Amino acid sequence: MRITEEEMAERKDKMLHVAYGLFCKYGIDAITLSQIAKESGVGLSTVYRYFNTKGELLLQTQKILWEETVEQVRASNWDQLPLAKDGWEEMSILLYGFKAFYEQHSRYLLFAMDYKMFLVRHDIKLPQYIYDSIISPVQKLFCAALERGHQDGSITNKETVYNQFAEIWGIMRGFAEQLAVLEKIYDGPNTGEILFDRIIYHILEGLRNPPKGM
Repeated sequence: MRITEEEMAERKDKMLHVAYGLFCKYGIDAITLSQIAKESGVGLSTVYRYFNTKGELLLQTQKILWEETVEQVRASNWDQLPLAKDGWEEMSILLYGFKAFYEQHSRYLLFAMDYKMFLVRHDIKLPQYIYDSIISPVQKLFCAALERGHQDGSITNKETVYNQFAEIWGIMRGFAEQLAVLEKIYDGPNTGEILFDRIIYHILEGLRNPPKGM
């Protein structure tokens, strides 16, 4: 019996999330497509019908999880963003929104780090457009807030919005990954959380445009 496009999308989504769970539990290199097929309740040929290689499955897993991440941050701050009085305040909401997500979903960060190392270990280089497509959703959110800040004068415009985003995101993502690792390997209070708040504070202070006359 021929399955519908909706059923195909659901089957693919299930395989991606099953793969994510296995990768997080056992590590990317330890998991085969056969294991993913078995845990997903499908044949290996079905997995190959959707993904030509393990690398392709990994890429799509990373992409769909990242899209879900951005959507969750957007949804959780949807009521707050329209109330922001200026671009600087909108940036503050977004930064703390992503911090909250990372604290609650450190497993995703560990998977993302393992994925990067998988690419390095296997000498796989992704085309730039793939990175651009993954980062595009969050870039749009941040750049819209930065652009608003440039226009209303709340954010310094010494750099372009794209340069500002690149710097901010590099700091945020790098620190979040470090925080996720420390949380997993050390027992007791995680001082990284306090430092994360300070990092965001300094980012926001660096963006703030001093009032005229100062």
